[in-house]
Amino acid sequence: KFSTMGLCKENIKINGVIGQSYKSWKDWHIIDLCCGNSLTAALALHLLPGVNVTAVDMVDQKNQPHFAAAGFIRPRFEYLQSDIMNDTNLVDTLHRRSSELSSCDDDTSVTTVVFGMHCCGDLSLRAIEIFHEIQADIIFLMPCCLPNKSLSVETTIESVFGTSDQNEQYIRWANLLQQTLNHGDDKLSFDRQGVETS
Repeated sequence: KFSTMGLCKENIKINGVIGQSYKSWKDWHIIDLCCGNSLTAALALHLLPGVNVTAVDMVDQKNQPHFAAAGFIRPRFEYLQSDIMNDTNLVDTLHRRSSELSSCDDDTSVTTVVFGMHCCGDLSLRAIEIFHEIQADIIFLMPCCLPNKSLSVETTIESVFGTSDQNEQYIRWANLLQQTLNHGDDKLSFDRQGVETS
């Protein structure tokens, strides 16, 4: 849990360091998975001039911030109401979105970033799958919860829960995610049937 001061310091650092590197972010596309009420997306739109954002979550769009009233409309911003674990059309939709942004500027390719803030448990594995499936350029993943023992495959359970030390479990989970990201290892995939993401 971040204090207001800590969050502001991070935002100033992002705006001061990254923002100085790019005068315009119009060739960048951030896909904010499991975005909740899209506050991270709103922050990115505010701090990074010209950035394009696609926010994805199961939350009803009426609960999202008033992006249109702030002047953030398509193609710069789009919200997709989607269950990333079970939506079979999501990858195609994200491909369509990236193509749309690329066509807006024929001279420059779009850099696509998959962003996962606090993707709980197996949602982090799904974020990595989506990163590979859409052939994104960058993934920025900050997992919070460990995977659910009842939903994860045996390989994951053995790798993560082979110790009772909770700190060590989290380190092992992070390492497993890193290995999955590096190798695109489909052997660590999980059974999505019956998975509840709410």
